[in-house]
Amino acid sequence: MGFKRRVRYLFRALDFQPTDVVLDAGCGRGFFMKYVSELAPCKLFGVDLDFEHLEIALAENRPRGASVARSYIDPLPFPNDTFDKIIFSEVLEHLPDDWGGLNEIKRVLKPGGLLFLTVPNHNYPFWWDPINKTLETVFHTHIQRGALAGIWANHERLYYPDEIKALVARAGFELREFYPILHYCFPFAHNLVYGLGKPLFEKGMLPE
Repeated sequence: MGFKRRVRYLFRALDFQPTDVVLDAGCGRGFFMKYVSELAPCKLFGVDLDFEHLEIALAENRPRGASVARSYIDPLPFPNDTFDKIIFSEVLEHLPDDWGGLNEIKRVLKPGGLLFLTVPNHNYPFWWDPINKTLETVFHTHIQRGALAGIWANHERLYYPDEIKALVARAGFELREFYPILHYCFPFAHNLVYGLGKPLFEKGMLPE
């Protein structure tokens, strides 16, 4: 449900046009690329570091003309002012240098172009990840690796709303819309979905 909700926000925010040149920066297995290529035909590119994920993204989207490349976010293998719209979803928190990564996104985005950015919210509810919320509150630490990592899994940082707004403004972006989205869920949802479910899914042990 969370991913479907994100797709709705994506299409509302970016209003894709047939003439658009679009980048999915950190495309992973091509989740967003699939929806864009099916519902809003345009010139679509994806970049990611994971070769296996790129193969899946390409297999899903090549029939509709999309391209992928193995690349870091900083630097990106594109000239200045290449893209009309960029999708940058749940990637910034993984980068050692989030400031550098966001500036590289700004470099390849055309003047007046649109960026769709999502990051994990540090104001997450207790029941999303009770273990890390307790560790953060009491011991000022958290778990970043393994099944107990929850919302912190492989993340360099989470973002408070004011932090991400300030970072975006400092990079030279004009903030058009901002949605701090929090939803209630069953206890330990992040541990089950990301700590256990995601690795099993990526190994082909769960249904699509």
